[in-house]
Amino acid sequence: MKFYLFEIKYWLRQPMVYIFFLINALMIFGATYSENITVGGSFGNIMKNAPFVIQTYYSIMSFITLLMTTSFVLASTTRDFSYNTYQIIFTTPVKRMEYLLGRFLGAVTISVIPLLGVSLGIIIGCMMPDMDPDKIGPFYFQAHLAGFLQLAVPNTLFSASVVFMIAALTRNTFAAFAGSLVLLLATGIADAFAEDLDKEWLAILLDPYGSTTFSILTKYWTVSQKNTMTLGLEGWLLINRLIWLAISSILVLVTVKTFSFTEKSRSAKKSKNIISDEVVRLSVKSLPRVNPSYSSKASRIMFATRLKYELKGILKSPTFLIIMIAGLLNFIPNLTSNTGSFGLTAHPVTHIMIENVQGAFYAFLIAIIIIYSGMLVWRERENKIDEIYDATPHPTHISYLSKFTSLAVIIFIVQTICILVCILVQFAKGFTDIRPEVYIVNLLVIDYSKLLMLVVISMLMHALINNKYLAYFAFITFLLLNTFVWRMLEIESHMVKFSGAPNFIYSDINGFGPYVAGLTWFRIYWALFCILIIFVTIYAWTRGRETSFRTKMQSILTGFKGARKPVILSILTLWLVTAGFIYYNTQQLNSYQTEEEIESVNIKYEQKYKKYQTAIQPRATAFVYNIDLFPEDRRLEIKGKYWAKNKSNVPIDSLHLTIVPYFTTTITVSGATKILDDKDLQYQILRFQKPLMPGDSILIQFESQYDAKGFENDVAFNSVVDNGSFFNNYDFCPNIGYQPRREIEDRDKRKKHGLPENARLPKLQQNCTEACMSNYITNNSDWVNVETYFSTSEDEIAVAPGSLQKQWKEGNRNFYHYKLDHQSINFYSFISARYEVLRSKHRGIDVEVYYDKRHAYNIKNMESSMKKSLDYYITNFGPYYHKQVRIIEFPKYDSFAQAFPGTMPYSESIGFIAKIEDEDDIDMVFYVVAHEMGHQYWAHQLIGSEMQGATMLSETFSQYSALMVMEKEYGRDAMKKFLKYEMDGYLRSRGSERIKELPLKLVENQGYIHYQKGSLVMYYLKEMIGEKQLDAALQELLHVYAYKEPPYPTSNHAVSIFRSHTPDSLQYIITDLFETITLFSNRAIAAKSKPLSNGKYEVTIETESKKFRADTLGRESETAVNDWIEIGVFAKPEDGKKSGKLLYRKMHPVRKSKNTYTVIVDEKPYEAGIDPINLLIDMVSEDNIAKVKD
Repeated sequence: MKFYLFEIKYWLRQPMVYIFFLINALMIFGATYSENITVGGSFGNIMKNAPFVIQTYYSIMSFITLLMTTSFVLASTTRDFSYNTYQIIFTTPVKRMEYLLGRFLGAVTISVIPLLGVSLGIIIGCMMPDMDPDKIGPFYFQAHLAGFLQLAVPNTLFSASVVFMIAALTRNTFAAFAGSLVLLLATGIADAFAEDLDKEWLAILLDPYGSTTFSILTKYWTVSQKNTMTLGLEGWLLINRLIWLAISSILVLVTVKTFSFTEKSRSAKKSKNIISDEVVRLSVKSLPRVNPSYSSKASRIMFATRLKYELKGILKSPTFLIIMIAGLLNFIPNLTSNTGSFGLTAHPVTHIMIENVQGAFYAFLIAIIIIYSGMLVWRERENKIDEIYDATPHPTHISYLSKFTSLAVIIFIVQTICILVCILVQFAKGFTDIRPEVYIVNLLVIDYSKLLMLVVISMLMHALINNKYLAYFAFITFLLLNTFVWRMLEIESHMVKFSGAPNFIYSDINGFGPYVAGLTWFRIYWALFCILIIFVTIYAWTRGRETSFRTKMQSILTGFKGARKPVILSILTLWLVTAGFIYYNTQQLNSYQTEEEIESVNIKYEQKYKKYQTAIQPRATAFVYNIDLFPEDRRLEIKGKYWAKNKSNVPIDSLHLTIVPYFTTTITVSGATKILDDKDLQYQILRFQKPLMPGDSILIQFESQYDAKGFENDVAFNSVVDNGSFFNNYDFCPNIGYQPRREIEDRDKRKKHGLPENARLPKLQQNCTEACMSNYITNNSDWVNVETYFSTSEDEIAVAPGSLQKQWKEGNRNFYHYKLDHQSINFYSFISARYEVLRSKHRGIDVEVYYDKRHAYNIKNMESSMKKSLDYYITNFGPYYHKQVRIIEFPKYDSFAQAFPGTMPYSESIGFIAKIEDEDDIDMVFYVVAHEMGHQYWAHQLIGSEMQGATMLSETFSQYSALMVMEKEYGRDAMKKFLKYEMDGYLRSRGSERIKELPLKLVENQGYIHYQKGSLVMYYLKEMIGEKQLDAALQELLHVYAYKEPPYPTSNHAVSIFRSHTPDSLQYIITDLFETITLFSNRAIAAKSKPLSNGKYEVTIETESKKFRADTLGRESETAVNDWIEIGVFAKPEDGKKSGKLLYRKMHPVRKSKNTYTVIVDEKPYEAGIDPINLLIDMVSEDNIAKVKD
């Protein structure tokens, strides 16, 4: 007990405890109070002090504060060795258990104190006077207690036990730090298993910090549940905590059992080097005369000798070996899996391998910098040879540069090893398109230079601060502040954030594209700054007994006045010139706007011009574009004209136009005078000399030019690039009228700026006319004609909407003439790149895939999906009105596929590099193409009005269309896995809803509703009323509304048609699926079978079913179950498969909660249950199936 109390008293007198406490409190205070700081991601519509938020913070912070825990435990465990008092203590009659446990428990107690800063930060944040009271809920003491006792304390205990064991048994500071890094690996393994829905149980067992467990157990919690419920210590969480508490206890007991009070004996090898006590008398005359040399050659020899010595010390260090092994174990599994959407892998292209290195190994590189920068600076002092070494005739800069260079070489070696491992993995996977130059630029230039800059700062801290652990703390604090403080202060210039540089994206199509200049100049800027810091560090270098901060400052000032002053002034001048050049490019030549400033512009736009939103305006009807693209210069020149018609029944006296950003635009309207030209807010008003009468049209002509100049703080417009330009008409064409899409949607920000509450979409109306006169994509036009003349460089292919009418060449430029085959909505793309093209014909339609020559992996699959989609859609929905269907690859600046009339741009980062390995894999490539093909009907033939439910008519129906094409290709039974992922995606996302969840027919562009829930709803409806009936309903909808002038259809029209195709006995499902938020809890209680005399089997299945209705925040109320639900029986799975074939699958009436069903199957059953394919939205679908007992 005395050792425990000593530790408590000792640490409570140290400032470190309170500093760590303050840091934790400030981080959580910032996350609570400010929208610019996040810890653990965004929480959507959840209260700032909700139990879920509190437990999440405790879970995350107990992991983030691992280094804090390491510092306390390490200092307590090794203190007696550090101060050489262990010989005294070990010779006293102290018990080993008392000594070790006292030190350990004292350190653990102190380590958990800073974590209480989580609660303090939340409480103070919620008490701020300008805090939005709508974001603060009741005070839940039990949530704070649970977060602390269930997560923070056990997590700290586990971290401490690992560090304690290593420190006590090795008595090596750096080995203990390395051990703490291995803990990063442990949680990474758990996260990897959590990505597979079938292995979540394993992720829970392997999760030492409970964060993955907490995430899995709360993944389906709704907003209401997250606001009010505290995850209790039961079930899987209890199992997880007991497992890792037991492991912690075992580690501590093993440490106590194996610890020895005797000093470790030196190895035989080391003993040979012990100097003999025998006195050797030497004649003074026998000593040779030493002639010191201070030449540059001598300096190079000294530098090389010291460098070799420092490198040898690191490379032979067990700590370095541990860090390397842990790092490799952490990122190699990622290299071999590359898991993406729906559990798919990707081809191991070089940029994906690099992203894995950066994501999984970067923390270990930071650890190497933290640990070894301190070790190198303090090596001589800790080995008590600093006075001897400092007295030797060597320049101070040799000492610094040898240590700096040794760490630089180590980082270079580590990065090179990572590159070699990546290449080996690529070869092992049979992948031969290796890009060594991409590895070199990414890892050995861009990342390497940034890491060296961190080495410079870390060594500066150790030179200025005469305490190794405080220097460690100072550097870690610097890293945290450099990460968070600039965002908190809303400063986004990379000239301020240390080692800052423009965010960049590498693409296989066009490399580093528009990012090269900015990256290069900012790296030069910070490199010159770091050279100045190196001079400061050298002058502050500890040499001799004078170690005070004041002495170091005097030394720095003296050094700047010394012989190197001209060199320093030259570098300073060069740095200032570079700074001026960057400032000119980023803030003068190019406009520099922070997120806050952009928001301010949009706020003013809304405040000033919202009043014109309802002003009647002419609507665009036809467009002609002359586009000249100069990709190598990133220049785009457009001359366009379009006709706009007064479709109203009243005269229009003025034309309102919203101008697009990034482009220089001039507009000419014959017979109109400009009366307002607001260049800041990009709004113009032109008054007609004569009012535009109903039915009359006007011609609007414009010239728009985009010309990239110099480089920017961050590339704002990456749609015009060399080899991979991809832009749409909304990027350059002046828009008629006020544009609501420019309004700020975040309701917290709107409230902060005094803006009225803004609905995501207008309320759904029944039998609307005026309110349905605009569709949800284009509010200033209906169905339009488009003609394009498009020129580009001679090595690129340009693609515009419609069929190619003519192609020719003039000089070194290619020219193309395109024209739409049918009127379409006013939303289309223009693309230019160096493409290979796969061409074929199907049903008289040109089927084309434009792709980069490196990405030909899935083009045949894409072609097949387009053809099979055409077959199903034409047969079941109606005609396809374009003469072509195209998939066009674009750079990975975005990760999506998008449908335009007859054309579907598809990012290189998804389908083009996806890899279908197993026959059970979901063919995401095929599915995404089928979905975008669905949009050729749902959005480009039928488009919903601008109100709630609009995206159900486009996205949900496209989901269904793709599902049917998938089912025809892969079979009905194969849909289970896809639906399971869709179910998981929907249920997970409900808890992150920012405003409120709505029924499907009221969806407000909420992806998890119109995509994931939409898939489940439409597939279930198909199963209930039949595919033919549902397709007939959709065909009827198209027949009535395809390509029709406004008023546009709403989700009410679709639901009404669905009802007309649904039998009276199943009308309830329309209500459940579209008009309410309905969920189920189905469970297979037991299943048993008995063989029959005819060779068949009788299977008896006991089930329990409950049905719930939820409100917009997820609060549930049970309702009577009176449904038809499937009962299914499976055979035993074949080797390597998760599910056996379906022996029985039929709908049965469910009129009460508990039911028993008896069915006959032809083969021996293995599993049976209710809702076997997961058609119904069930919070826990895993218990739907039970093993069949004989």
